[in-house]
Amino acid sequence: MGRLLILDASSLLTIERVTQPDCFNELLEEVTRQVQKGDFGFPKEVVAELKIIGRHEAVTRWSVGLGLSLRPYAAHFNDLANIMEIVADLGFDEGIEKPDGTEASLAYAAATAFRYHASGRDCCIVSEDTGVLPHRPSMEQLGSAFGCPMLRTREALLEMGLDGFLV
Repeated sequence: MGRLLILDASSLLTIERVTQPDCFNELLEEVTRQVQKGDFGFPKEVVAELKIIGRHEAVTRWSVGLGLSLRPYAAHFNDLANIMEIVADLGFDEGIEKPDGTEASLAYAAATAFRYHASGRDCCIVSEDTGVLPHRPSMEQLGSAFGCPMLRTREALLEMGLDGFLV
């Protein structure tokens, strides 16, 4: 097993934009193998968010099809509580709820990364969610707060040896 890359919704939506159009399905087949191998993953809450913010995207249909392959990347309650504590420590006392009162999928992706990072597994967050935001922490801020490195989507695909698929 190589380094585990934990993706959020922003990174998944970026995959198609950085991939050669005629290679996209082939890239998704390779990424599926990486998910099944345990080197690439995301919690099911990311899929649920993609169904809303990227419902017409090919990557959303692909992610839905992963089904039980995503089970190892489930966010555990205790890890989610640790992320909420980090969110509060960063000054976001209201948490990171969406308008409907549910937690944003980035909390679950961060909790999954937290769990693997705390266990000693070499892991990295993959996200396009960077900088300082006014109403919630960015994924970059969350990962930095618990010492987990972060890559942008293109960098992660390069690390996985998928450079032949990229534009």
